[in-house]
Amino acid sequence: MLRPGALTRAERSGPVGTQRKVLMRGILLWLLGIPIPILILLYLFNVL
Repeated sequence: MLRPGALTRAERSGPVGTQRKVLMRGILLWLLGIPIPILILLYLFNVL
């Protein structure tokens, strides 16, 4: 039995769409972050 004011699992975790957006944002930021150090290294070694 739930206590008054207690949240169910679905209410705590939020809508699935919101979780998916957060995941996609994290993947996008990770993908954007990977080339930057590689480009810097290529520049330092006069490859670019």
